[in-house]
Amino acid sequence: MHVKYFYSFAKSINVPIHPMEQKRIIAMDEKTLKKISDKIRSKRIEMGYSQEYMANQLGISQNVYSQNERNIASVPFSRVLKMTAILNISFVQLMNI
Repeated sequence: MHVKYFYSFAKSINVPIHPMEQKRIIAMDEKTLKKISDKIRSKRIEMGYSQEYMANQLGISQNVYSQNERNIASVPFSRVLKMTAILNISFVQLMNI
């Protein structure tokens, strides 16, 4: 499951994850992943950023970014972290849904 990949990658690059968040990350399901995708989309719109802007910041095409935003489970964790940095939110804030 992608959730375990997220957690393992976060640990491997020393991203601080609060102990209470660890259980939540491991227990993510498709509904939760959809909420995370929605939160990223909402924050992007709130900041006034287009998908094209986000894609340029991430070094990917707008089409790939659009796919990533719709299906966060398929996104490499390193890219999720970059998205949160661009959107000025922490990974923990993103997970607080």
